[in-house]
Amino acid sequence: MDALKSILLHVDASPQTVRRMQFASALATAHGAAVTALYATWPASIEYANALALGAEVAPMLLDCEAERRTQARAQFDAAAALLSPRPPWTECSGEPVRCMARQACCADLVVVGQRDPRSRFASDLPLDFVEAVTMASGRPVLVVPCDASAGDASARVVVVAWKATREATRAVTAALPLLRRATKVHVVTWQRHDEVGDDIADAPDIIGWLRSHAVSAVMHRFAEKPEDVGAGLLAQAQAFDADLLVMGCYGRSRAREWILGGATRTVLESMALPVLMAH
Repeated sequence: MDALKSILLHVDASPQTVRRMQFASALATAHGAAVTALYATWPASIEYANALALGAEVAPMLLDCEAERRTQARAQFDAAAALLSPRPPWTECSGEPVRCMARQACCADLVVVGQRDPRSRFASDLPLDFVEAVTMASGRPVLVVPCDASAGDASARVVVVAWKATREATRAVTAALPLLRRATKVHVVTWQRHDEVGDDIADAPDIIGWLRSHAVSAVMHRFAEKPEDVGAGLLAQAQAFDADLLVMGCYGRSRAREWILGGATRTVLESMALPVLMAH
């Protein structure tokens, strides 16, 4: 991706929406991009059939709860948007949230979502696998903002790139080019023994050269001993480099309408303390 010009931002009734709005706005200002906010949560119509099984009186309660959440989300959005320039437009959908996000992402360069917080009372407003499902289904790079992120993190001055010769990692690095060009330091991290044989042996020099051809100066860090938990290892390296952003491929597959994630992807999404740009 040569330029970042359009950002699709997911909003809901959770307090984290304000942080995501500030983050996306700061990112848009830095890149001259436009932000569109999309309110997408489980609609009451999807839960209606299940509610009827519990009793006819439950269905109206669901509708009231949905209306209350939407009102709360809109009020929160309007208050935060009033402080942003330009003000992002509000849009909403009435269908399944992953499908809505994936459809609207077709005309966006980047999708911004929030890390799932299982402690939040709003967690049930979205599918358990919302972040990974949007990443897999949208065909667009997805930037995940951690629960405790601040707007200043959008600067992405120090970036860690998790590299492996896969389609996922390649797409993630390509999507991150506009951010990498603005970074002051880019660290490429890979785990690969020097005595490995096969096609992968030249991966590290190639990615550094490719980045250089795209006006990105990067430093390679090759580690011989792969950690038991690669996701934890990536987060440890990001912390060691005091990184503002982690770029990585999103690995997973679909089974019975649920996404089965790779170990590193799952660990990062659960434990991340910095923004993460992923692509599948």
